Amino acid sequence: LGIVRDEPWRRTQLAQRSDALRSALARQGWSIGGSATQIIPLVVGEPAVAVELSARLHELGLLVPAIRPPSVPAGESLLRISLSLAHDDAMIVQLVNALGTFAPGSIVPAAVTSERGN
Repeated sequence: LGIVRDEPWRRTQLAQRSDALRSALARQGWSIGGSATQIIPLVVGEPAVAVELSARLHELGLLVPAIRPPSVPAGESLLRISLSLAHDDAMIVQLVNALGTFAPGSIVPAAVTSERGN
C-alpha cells in the first residue's frame, strides 16, 4: 500500500500506456470492448480464432491468452491483454506491430485450413 500512496506516477504511467495501446489497437480495427483499464479484451469472436491468434503471438514471444466459453459468451471469444508497469514501450510496440500483421477477421484456424486442403 505504501507504493500506491507514495508512488502515484506508477498508476499514471500504466494508465497512459494502456490508453496508447487501446488507441493503437482501435486504429488497426480491433474490437477492444469498453475497457478503460490495463486489462484489454481483444474480441475476435470464435474460440478457434482466439486460440490460433494466441498461438501465433506466442510464436513471436508474446503471451496473450485466449479466453473462450464458458468464461465468455458464445461468439465473444477474446484475447486478454494484461499490461503491467513491467511492460515497457518497446514491448507494447512489439505487440502492436505483431497484431498489425493480422487484420481483424483474417485469422483462419489451422484446423479449418487443413480441412480445406491448404
